[in-house]
Amino acid sequence: MDVRPSGIHHVTAIASDPQANADFYLNALGMRMVKRTVNFDAPETYHFYYGDRAGNPGTIMTFFPWPDAPKGRIGAGQATTTTFSVPEGSLGWWADHLAALNVPTSRPSERDEEDVLTLRDPDGLLIELAASADHHDTDPWDGERSPSTTPSGASAPSP
Repeated sequence: MDVRPSGIHHVTAIASDPQANADFYLNALGMRMVKRTVNFDAPETYHFYYGDRAGNPGTIMTFFPWPDAPKGRIGAGQATTTTFSVPEGSLGWWADHLAALNVPTSRPSERDEEDVLTLRDPDGLLIELAASADHHDTDPWDGERSPSTTPSGASAPSP
C-alpha cells in the first residue's frame, strides 16, 4: 500500500475562552464554523471546527476550549505558528479589516517570495496571513465580505 500525504488535514490547538475564540476565527478571519462537537476523550469539552464553506480537508482549524487549563509555553518539537494562505494582493484589506477590529498586526514583510502579515489570536497563538498567487482548491465562506483564508499548515517545529 502506497501512502503519501497530500497535505495537512487540519491543525488543532487549545483555547481558553470559547466565545473569544469563535469571535476571532469567525469574525476576524472570516472562517465558517464547520462543526461543533465534543472531545470524545473528555465529553464535557467542546471541539470547534472552522474552515471553508464545505469544510474541505486542508482548510480546517480546530480548538478544544479549556478555560481552566494552564497557559501553554513554546517547547521543543512544537509547531509555533499557523499560516493561512490568502489571495495575492489582499494583505492591505486584511490589515485594514483587522485594525477595525482592534486586532494588532505586524507590518507586511516578505518571506520566501510571499508577503506575510503576522498577528495573534486571543490566546496568543501566532497566526500568519501569507499572500499567495497559487490557486487553492477551497470554497471560500464569504467572498463578498473577506478574501478567503486557507490554513496552509503549521510552521516547522522549534528546535
